[in-house]
Amino acid sequence: MASNRVRGGASYSVAEETLELRSVDLQSPRNNKEHHTREMGLKRLIVRRGQSFELQLHFNRPFHFGADYLTFVAETGPAPMELLGTRATFSLTQARKGNVWSAFDFTIDTNSLIVSLFTPANAVIGPYSLKIEISQDQGHSVAHPLGTFILLFNPWNAGMTCSHAVMLT
Repeated sequence: MASNRVRGGASYSVAEETLELRSVDLQSPRNNKEHHTREMGLKRLIVRRGQSFELQLHFNRPFHFGADYLTFVAETGPAPMELLGTRATFSLTQARKGNVWSAFDFTIDTNSLIVSLFTPANAVIGPYSLKIEISQDQGHSVAHPLGTFILLFNPWNAGMTCSHAVMLT
């Protein structure tokens, strides 16, 4: 059964079929090139903090912003905790929210979604696991692993500060 929704004054029909993740493309070759890490390999995702990267999600049906909700979870370390900065939970939004973990600047293409993820300049560096929680109308959510990535220091990021600055005279 379908329901009608209104977005931007236009009515559209949304099938009550649950949004299901079919596959994910971490776009490692492209992202690694943009993050100056392709010399470290192209098969695994290696990115630098303070810089966004893209991934592509493939679903069983088109994604509907405002009816379907995506929450990303990035974790590192043996016991990830938000308080320690080793766990981040962030929802898909239309614009980046400053120097915090963000999922933004998305493009919907048939049954796929291309989304940019941003890691803050002060994020903990190391290996991360990334998963997504999918829900509809703020209802029950289903979690899916998206893959892993390595987050590195970013010497090109102007927002980085050194806690041990060396002054040359």
